[in-house]
Amino acid sequence: MGDITRFPDAGSGIFVDNVPGAKGERNLMITGLRFGEPNQVTPVTAKVPQLRNLYDKRGFTLKVPRSLSGFGFLQDGSDTLDKFISRFRGIVNDQESSDIISFLMTFSGSDLPMGSLTTLTEPPGTLSKDAHAAVGKQITFDGTNNLDPDLLARLGDMTGMADAGKIGLVANGIWQANRRGFAYTGASVLQSDHAGETTTVDALRTAAASGAEITFTVVPKGSETRIGIDRDLDGILDFDDRIIR
Repeated sequence: MGDITRFPDAGSGIFVDNVPGAKGERNLMITGLRFGEPNQVTPVTAKVPQLRNLYDKRGFTLKVPRSLSGFGFLQDGSDTLDKFISRFRGIVNDQESSDIISFLMTFSGSDLPMGSLTTLTEPPGTLSKDAHAAVGKQITFDGTNNLDPDLLARLGDMTGMADAGKIGLVANGIWQANRRGFAYTGASVLQSDHAGETTTVDALRTAAASGAEITFTVVPKGSETRIGIDRDLDGILDFDDRIIR
């Protein structure tokens, strides 16, 4: 769940501010539970399990005495995802449980919308630290596929998401007889690993040839400079760094 900026007021149902601590920290979401007989209720707190890493936990099973893969889904590490979902009120059969699990497993990283600060009945989310689902996707142009319509459409999706600020985009390969790197800066423009030198996505793509392939790669937003053009972030771009050395 991560840090939350608002929490629901029990009386009104309206979300109120979660005031940061002395060092700007915010409390992790904690839910209250009650255990015991009706006349002997003991209130306790339990940390809410996260949704962002469900795929890491899917190997957990209760069918063997010792599970070596994944983790449980309750605060104490117990319960498989299937059993956890089956506890929800309103789940009437295995199909409904499977549908909910399928939905949970489709979370794509940082695509979920943040709540609005002006919508009092919904909690505004914090910025996700998850990688976008597209991170790691690549397209390599080699002279034989520079006009492939499917690849052009996919490249258009990449630049569109980069323009929207969802991802970072880099390119690397042989350009002008040298191994070069590029970082996408927006509006189809790429900064090369040589200071003051830019090119466009189309120019780089159409220059690709056998032995001079160009690969476009989706990277986490904010990492495109380090991955594409300045690996040590010293302000001297990689191509210029090689010349100096």
